[in-house]
Amino acid sequence: MRLAFHAMSGASSGNGPVSVLIEGLRCSYGAGPVLDGLGLEVAPGESLALLGPSGCGKTTLLRAIAGLERPERGAIRLGSVEVTGPDAWIPPERRRVGMVFQDWALFPHMTVAANVSYGLNRNGRGGERVAETLAMVGLSGMEDRMPGTLSGGERQRVALARALAPRPQVLLLDEPFSSLDTALRVEIRTDMHRLLVKLGITSVFVTHDQEAAFVVGDRVAVMAEGRIVQVDTPHGLYARPADRWVAQFVGEGSLLPGRAAAGVAATLIGTVPVTGAKAGPVDVLVRPEDLAMVPGNAGTVELIEFYGHDAMVFVALNGGILKVRTGPDPGVGRGQRVGIEFSVARGRARAFPAA
Repeated sequence: MRLAFHAMSGASSGNGPVSVLIEGLRCSYGAGPVLDGLGLEVAPGESLALLGPSGCGKTTLLRAIAGLERPERGAIRLGSVEVTGPDAWIPPERRRVGMVFQDWALFPHMTVAANVSYGLNRNGRGGERVAETLAMVGLSGMEDRMPGTLSGGERQRVALARALAPRPQVLLLDEPFSSLDTALRVEIRTDMHRLLVKLGITSVFVTHDQEAAFVVGDRVAVMAEGRIVQVDTPHGLYARPADRWVAQFVGEGSLLPGRAAAGVAATLIGTVPVTGAKAGPVDVLVRPEDLAMVPGNAGTVELIEFYGHDAMVFVALNGGILKVRTGPDPGVGRGQRVGIEFSVARGRARAFPAA
């Protein structure tokens, strides 16, 4: 049976959501910095996804916000309170920050109720708070269960309940969906998204999964080598990547060499309207949905992947592969010769000066 999250009135905190402001943060392990002059601002009640490759510093940033890492320099403010700074340090237990760890970090010898109540003060360890929080995450009646008897999705919900029980002002989640199988990941992701919206709690979650970042994040902050390289809405990030690296890292697409002049670029698939680059050699970013197959002999259909609601056609062209997103029936078969053109209805493609 599918479990549902339920928001409780006033569940986020008595004082409401707060902003998170990070300025000039530097953290190092060994020789080099993991975070290097990082700055970021999260609005009150916003859900921000931290997206980046492994080793870029995402988890270190979460731990610094929580107070589990002490930066060499920089400042962190939660609302009006500076919790980390040159002359400030508030320990983790006093920051009103909840954290859900990647491996859930449940105590195997303790019941669900004991796990959830672990972060509460002595007066808050009564059954009422625990029962309310478990109801919030769809686990009513499971207080006496042991973690080893729960499914992966249920253990993830217990970890979330433990983080929410003290009513934090900020919720941090480190790869919250990575330990779940595909079907359960989609279900839990949607339920958690719904809960975060209802609670209105400020949340920051780390992920390497672009789909999760786009679904759950009100905005997405892309990290690379210890810095934030772009912050935008999911649509803005996908449609207007700040540079070539972001363009290739976020979403599916290809960079076509071309020559731009007067707002268009001549490419191997014809003339493409472009924005973002001056006249001269350029690389044009084309997403699969920007392209259409037409009668012709320019390329050869190499693979077709069917997803139900649409399909992806891989076309070998001029020594490379272009991906074309189609409807459920692509209307072509492997080995067929086709032409490819840019769909003018898509507007203008993003272009970058040639490398």
